[in-house]
Amino acid sequence: VRAGEKGARGLYYKPITGHDEGDEEERRQRFIAKSFTLFHTSQCEELDASQLHLSARVVASDDPETYSFDVGGLEALIEHMPVTLTLGGDVACWSPVEDRIRMPELCQFDAAQGWWLTFLHELVHASGHQERLARHQPPRALDPQGYAFEELVAELGAAQLGLSFGLTTSHDDPERMASAHAASHAAYIGSWIKLLEEQPQALFDAWRLAGDACRWIEEIPTTQTAALAS
Repeated sequence: VRAGEKGARGLYYKPITGHDEGDEEERRQRFIAKSFTLFHTSQCEELDASQLHLSARVVASDDPETYSFDVGGLEALIEHMPVTLTLGGDVACWSPVEDRIRMPELCQFDAAQGWWLTFLHELVHASGHQERLARHQPPRALDPQGYAFEELVAELGAAQLGLSFGLTTSHDDPERMASAHAASHAAYIGSWIKLLEEQPQALFDAWRLAGDACRWIEEIPTTQTAALAS
C-alpha cells in the first residue's frame, strides 16, 4: 500500500448458531462483527490488479477504460430464464402480473455493464415470484417498508451477480461508482436508511434472500437444460 494512503473500514459478519435460553431445540442465528481495513488497488504500488484473479470470469483488456465480462453466461440467462423479456420504453421493471421484465434499449445506457446490472436487478425481483422463491413483494403504496426491503434484496443480489459475471471489477473507480450509484438510487437510499434504523436485522435478512436469488439465477441455464433433456 502506498505510504500515506487512507483505507476504508470494512466489517465482516460471521454467522453463528446458538440456542435460545430455556429451549435447547430452538436454534437462533446470530452474527459476530469483525472490522478490517480495505485499500483499492489504485492505492497500491507495483500491483497488477489483472493478476489478482478476483474472479475467474473477469479478464482485463488492454484498454483500461474497457473490460470484458461473461457475455455468454449472461446471454444464457436470457435464453433459458422462465421470464419474458421485452425491450423498449424508458423504464426498467419486472411485472409480477405478466411475469415480464421490461428493459430500455441498450443505447439508452452509458455502458453495456449498466444495462446488464439493471437487468440483473429486475431478474432478482423476478426470482421472488410465487412459483419460484415465493418472496413477499408488497406494492410501495400499501407497504413502503416492505417495498424498500425488496429493493434492497434486488440491489444486493445485482451487486453480487455483477461480481460473478465480471460486470464490476477491481479496476473500477470506487468514487465514480459510488457517485453514480447514489445518483441512480437517490429515491431508495432514504427509505433504506429508515428501514435499517428501525430494523437493523433487515440488512442480514436481505443479504440472505439475495443469496437465495443469486443461486436460483446462476442455476437457470443448468436447470432449464436438464429439464429439456428429461
